[in-house]
Amino acid sequence: MDIVNEIMSHPEIFPLISDDGTPNEVSLNDSDLIYYLYGNEGIVVYSPISSITYETHWCILPEYWGKSTNFIKESIQWMFNNTECLKIEGRIPEYNRRAYVHAKKIGFKDQGNSENSIMKHGKIFDMKIVGLEKWGV
Repeated sequence: MDIVNEIMSHPEIFPLISDDGTPNEVSLNDSDLIYYLYGNEGIVVYSPISSITYETHWCILPEYWGKSTNFIKESIQWMFNNTECLKIEGRIPEYNRRAYVHAKKIGFKDQGNSENSIMKHGKIFDMKIVGLEKWGV
């Protein structure tokens, strides 16, 4: 878990994954239900929404921005091949255009919008909901 906390606390990543109510440091513990897949590029986290659907969060180190497509695709394949996961969803703050474009490039499809759901620097933003289904890969 140390590597997970270290990557998520990276000064260029933490501002992108946190909001105004997030504590100033990441301190995650082991859990049987949450999958942390990591490599040189960073980490991909999968947490269950239901027995077949997982929510994902990507924390890609800055030196791999724009170069992590295969890493993320491999983590998705791992989830579909090694768990009961049939669908992966992501929630992307509207201000994180880079993550949204990357998700679309990987094959995620728009699934909706969660209005007024994240606060950053005192301003409220929407989050885009994207999804990818096992049979669509």
